[in-house]
Amino acid sequence: MAEILGIIASAAQLTQFSFKISASLTEICTRLNGAADLQKYLVQIKQLQDTTLLIQYNTELQSSIVKQQLESAITEAEYLESLLSCTLREYTQGNLARRIFNAAKGGKESDIVSSLKRLEQEKTSLVICLTISNSATLSSIQGDLTCLIRKNIQVYTRGTAIPTMNQDSSQWQTPTVKDMDLAINKVSQLLVKTTMKSKNRRTPSKYRITTHGRVNHKINIKINNSNLLSVHNSQFTRQAAQTIMNAMTAR
Repeated sequence: MAEILGIIASAAQLTQFSFKISASLTEICTRLNGAADLQKYLVQIKQLQDTTLLIQYNTELQSSIVKQQLESAITEAEYLESLLSCTLREYTQGNLARRIFNAAKGGKESDIVSSLKRLEQEKTSLVICLTISNSATLSSIQGDLTCLIRKNIQVYTRGTAIPTMNQDSSQWQTPTVKDMDLAINKVSQLLVKTTMKSKNRRTPSKYRITTHGRVNHKINIKINNSNLLSVHNSQFTRQAAQTIMNAMTAR
């Protein structure tokens, strides 16, 4: 019960930050010279609001992996809200000449955009966590894959080895790709099919995820050098990849 209340509180806190960010960003866009690039992120913030509200009112989504990602997103949202507030003060306080100079300079726009992009990644990771948390597919294959994954997990991105869940997560690389939601749906559908095929097979000895390409990434999961599934156009941040590993190996 305490954990659920903690998840609800974290979701509410992130919701509050997202509303503050949206209000400050809207105000800055009207004052900051050349801030057209910032306006497109208002849609992203609205999606984050909708996601956090969904978590608060849906008990099926209130899991430990969701809580971890909420806390990670809160850290970035808090930083962004502070940055926006500081920037907004520069354009609304002081004498007229100073405000005009600050608005014309627009020096903090790049910092704001960088933080908004990081928050976008946090939101993507959160959506992936929600998908996993509410996926019956992972539950159905959990028993089949637990043993094999614990024995040998190899994860690669763009052909370069990156740490598994037992290693330093700060070394993870973050490929940037699109259509994450579509890819997750494909993963779920393909896993359902392959689970049925693998029941009569001996326990595989190796589980591998590989990605290829720069624009349209392809993700392969192989068991004993046989393709288990392939997915195009997916989006995985290092937090999302870590979450998938944890979810699939949990007892």
